[in-house]
Amino acid sequence: MSRVKLVSFDDVALPIYNPRLAGGTAPSREATITLADGTVYDAIGADWAEISLPYTLTYECMALEDDASTLQTTLVSLMGKRGQRGKLYRRVLNDDTIHWAWARPLQIPSATGMGGLITHTPLTFQFQILSAWRGYYRIDWLLDDSYYLDDGLFLNDNSYTETMASSPHIITVTNGGNGVCRDAVITITAGAAHITALTIATGYTDIDWTGTLVAGNALVLDCGAKSILNNGVNAYSGFSYGAVHTLSGWLELPPGDTAITITFTGGSTNSTVNVTFRDSWE
Repeated sequence: MSRVKLVSFDDVALPIYNPRLAGGTAPSREATITLADGTVYDAIGADWAEISLPYTLTYECMALEDDASTLQTTLVSLMGKRGQRGKLYRRVLNDDTIHWAWARPLQIPSATGMGGLITHTPLTFQFQILSAWRGYYRIDWLLDDSYYLDDGLFLNDNSYTETMASSPHIITVTNGGNGVCRDAVITITAGAAHITALTIATGYTDIDWTGTLVAGNALVLDCGAKSILNNGVNAYSGFSYGAVHTLSGWLELPPGDTAITITFTGGSTNSTVNVTFRDSWE
């Protein structure tokens, strides 16, 4: 991961003076056992270990304003975020792209000084990170050197849609980050005929669904939430793991390209598959 700088929490800009970020990667989830002979059993094996959530990210900085009154207003705004869940944004210093993660400020300690018109005070933000970091497009700089973030314009949603003229169908998607995405959403829309069976497979994924997906309706598989909706109705009862599934979750998209094989029964020659996800970053 390139050097990063925290810039805001939800709609509140974070102080930028004297920044010190105890950053780096998230911790990895461990699944090892030391056996009696001293050897180590690694339940994860050759798979990519998931991040261990939540974890704490500490950000030290200096709040600085022109006068004591403005500083007080800034502190009230910042400390009012304590305990709230929101999006924490960071900027990659070498290319100005923005990433975000769900987070919660657990505590915001501050050292108070003595005197008259105090215009600066050190702050420490202890963020509880609740998700992986997601990718944004390059931010839009404004004339006053501020930047513009808007979910509708800048959120880096990758969306791939293809027509499945025959079964099996292979769709290749690309994760442009350097971490593993585990919460992709796959939508299968039946064409001119009902779909009655479905298998989604990669090198480690083998998941099946059986039921009736009526022609023209959509089956939505949320791999992060592990939920399935058939035309908006819970259809999890049709789910099962295939023989070669090795993941604890449903689907992993590592950095780079992943070929996903969709095998289906029925659906005619005009069924479609859509895969939507966001680049994942360490």
